[in-house]
Amino acid sequence: MTPLRTEADLLRTLATGVYTVSGLYRMAEAVGLADRPGGRRVIQDGK
Repeated sequence: MTPLRTEADLLRTLATGVYTVSGLYRMAEAVGLADRPGGRRVIQDGK
């Protein structure tokens, strides 16, 4: 499996359904997207 590099990669892996923003944040953190340089800024987008 190719590692997820961006938020778009993560979204492409999701099954059809309804997701909360906080749930998406948790998923992004779980796969390490928040750990890359600037990742917390990109993921939280100041909101």
